[in-house]
Amino acid sequence: MIFGRFVDLGVWTGAIESLVFTLGILLLLACLIRLAAKVALYAVRAGVRLKGMCKVKGSAIK
Repeated sequence: MIFGRFVDLGVWTGAIESLVFTLGILLLLACLIRLAAKVALYAVRAGVRLKGMCKVKGSAIK
């Protein structure tokens, strides 16, 4: 119990520490999901841009 070293609240110390730990994990997961969504969005945008460039090159060759 890391939190218990600083504040002694009896039974509540473990509950508070567990809550803080759980909220930290949830925050970390939310950040990772947001990062994954941004990466996916950039990949889709790059794919669309590349596909558009290929169409332009193909029509210029004809």
